[in-house]
Amino acid sequence: MRAALGGVVALLIACHEKPSPPAVPPAPNKQAELIQQAEAVALKHAAQAPFCGSPVEVFSGSIEVAATGYEGATELDRVVTKAERVSFTLDYPFEKPFAGTVIAPITLRRIVDAIRAGFRTMYEGAEQRDIPGLMNKDVRGVYGRSFHAIGDLVIESVQLCADGRLDIDIGS
Repeated sequence: MRAALGGVVALLIACHEKPSPPAVPPAPNKQAELIQQAEAVALKHAAQAPFCGSPVEVFSGSIEVAATGYEGATELDRVVTKAERVSFTLDYPFEKPFAGTVIAPITLRRIVDAIRAGFRTMYEGAEQRDIPGLMNKDVRGVYGRSFHAIGDLVIESVQLCADGRLDIDIGS
């Protein structure tokens, strides 16, 4: 009985003790904060993009931007539109967009090649640094700042819009 009372008394004392102040959270990683801001800007760009209007899916899957092959793609040489040219904009992951064009015959192979050429242009001459503690890279070049190396990027989908442009989703 005495042991039980001692436990109750200890519990009562513990319940009435002043709670210790909460631990101070570690200072946020400045680079992680910058990455989050860059992602927010990318979402804003996507929201401001013109409405695609009756899109026709050209590709859905995953094709590496830095690769030279077309793994994951089928019907590479099927003509997807009879248009003489289609335009596209790459507005991720850099701050400044790249405007590109694909000339007829417009096939998935030619579209992928044009997207890859656009990214090579965007990354050309860019300086890349590791970010301690993160897998992301700090990349700076003519097109601004990015937090992804070209090897991080994949083409996730391509849609042909009613206005003759391509809507391209890039993942990282």
